[in-house]
Amino acid sequence: MAALMRLACSLPVLRAYLASPWPLGQKLLLLWRVARNKRRIVSATGFFEQLVMITALLKLDAPGVVVECGTYQGGSAANLSLACELT
Repeated sequence: MAALMRLACSLPVLRAYLASPWPLGQKLLLLWRVARNKRRIVSATGFFEQLVMITALLKLDAPGVVVECGTYQGGSAANLSLACELT
């Protein structure tokens, strides 16, 4: 719940995420899943940092794979994999 409150206060991050070229329903579901994972999986990065990375990933128009070099306990890797499911 606190993550969603911070998201509401961070309009630039929210605008950039919502402007990414995917259907709104998929983006809202992804947002909910990222928030759920953030509560369940330990991560060295915060919710907004992960949302910025996911936004950049969704805006990419290039084929290939996503590689996260180094991970703390897998929180951001789990959320990046959710974003990769959309692409």
